[in-house]
Amino acid sequence: MLNPRWIALTLMAVLACPGGALADLRFHTTTLDRDVPVLLVEGDFASRDSLDGFVSAFRRSSASTVVFDSPGGSVTKAIELGRLIRTLGLNTAQVRSRECASACALAFMGGVKRSAEPGSIGVHRSSFVGGHGLATDDAVSVMQQVTGEVIAFMSEMGVDPVLLQLALRYDSTDIRYLSMSEMEQYRLVTGTSAPAEPRTASRNPAKPTVAPPLPAAKPARPMDAASLAALEQGLKDAGFDIFEALKEELPDIYDRFMGEIGGVIEGRATQEQASRRGFELMVRVRRDNAERLLAAPDDALLQMLRSQITLLSLVESRETPRKCAEFAIAGAEAIDEPDRLYRIAFDEAATTLVRAIGASSRWPRPVSAARDEDWVALRELYLERGGTDEELQSLAELDPGNPRLCETSVEFYEAVMALPGPPGRRIRAEIARDIAAS
Repeated sequence: MLNPRWIALTLMAVLACPGGALADLRFHTTTLDRDVPVLLVEGDFASRDSLDGFVSAFRRSSASTVVFDSPGGSVTKAIELGRLIRTLGLNTAQVRSRECASACALAFMGGVKRSAEPGSIGVHRSSFVGGHGLATDDAVSVMQQVTGEVIAFMSEMGVDPVLLQLALRYDSTDIRYLSMSEMEQYRLVTGTSAPAEPRTASRNPAKPTVAPPLPAAKPARPMDAASLAALEQGLKDAGFDIFEALKEELPDIYDRFMGEIGGVIEGRATQEQASRRGFELMVRVRRDNAERLLAAPDDALLQMLRSQITLLSLVESRETPRKCAEFAIAGAEAIDEPDRLYRIAFDEAATTLVRAIGASSRWPRPVSAARDEDWVALRELYLERGGTDEELQSLAELDPGNPRLCETSVEFYEAVMALPGPPGRRIRAEIARDIAAS
């Protein structure tokens, strides 16, 4: 369901935070072989850098690939650019005629598809910048934290964190350039079959919704292995992915869930009763695990939000403006008799939510609440994309009689999806948490 708190924060935070940013990295479009346009990132990564210029260059360009010419710099800023590249659905490529060393390698990892010439990417042990005046224990603590963030980021991007062990063998004054076999071994480059997300993916946000009305259950005696296997196969044949996601991501919850479903079925409940029980169980799973989404990696949050905007768009295409507005406000309960098409969309939304909860345990990100300046950045981006403060105010009012409520909701979520860097991740995590808790 649409939460008016998000809109209020977006409208009000600007009063307390005027903003302002610096930009030292340079971003522009150039061409490589065969006159293919690419986005070129040049210069040192510095913690004070703003990535607004990269977003602007992306919007002006038809390029779908990023190339680097950088000796490195700030590890955290390189990770921030890498996540932005992944959010925008861009690929990365590197040639030996341009430099990509040290922290630049982290930004390169953000590509959905990654290709590089042998010897074009260099790694080494990061220098401890900014540690002057810190006690030894404090310096060690900071380095451990940075190392943990690097490992988490590499895992998120699909790169083998063992690459970090190789990098640590080389002093910060030296560089180890990687061979093609090493880049393939550590998954720094992807296979040619790896699918790239379309550029529009980052502008394809999501509308919160409740979990799907699936076969459900009431507690009973534990199911025997044969009955459980038959039930699992039946659910798989029905085309529902949520149960497989529960089994893989939340196995303890899955066992209890299946026990209750089996109890309902063995109790000869009607399909409507079983579906209602399943709906109630999924609501409980979402609410009990909502806070974990604050630590979920951005990729998982984006997938979750994408599936929900798909659901909202489906409702918008099939229902009246008022019915769609009711759905935006109340969620799935606004759909009187969901058919199979709706059930599939509900299933996808619930599945990506469960996957995001599971990912929060495998690759946890530091939990940090969205800040005033994050909501300011969201409002500014929404306005840049053609929205108005009046439209945001209309969302906050949640009027089911507003014929543009669904359309404006989609535009708002698209801005949420497109907001780059840590501000975007913090807001997406908070919104995902609220979706699950609703």
